[in-house]
Amino acid sequence: KMEEEVLFYLRSRGITLEDAQRLIIHGYLQPIIDEIDDELIKENVLRLVNERI
Repeated sequence: KMEEEVLFYLRSRGITLEDAQRLIIHGYLQPIIDEIDDELIKENVLRLVNERI
């Protein structure tokens, strides 16, 4: 339910569905990615996430 409300809010601000979904996914994953100490690994994880969404 909460995700639907966030999606509606983003869409009502002119953000495309694809970009809104990407923002929501990043919002969930970013705290986990922030825990990675190695910058190279962090960059690779971010790249892989971006390629798949």
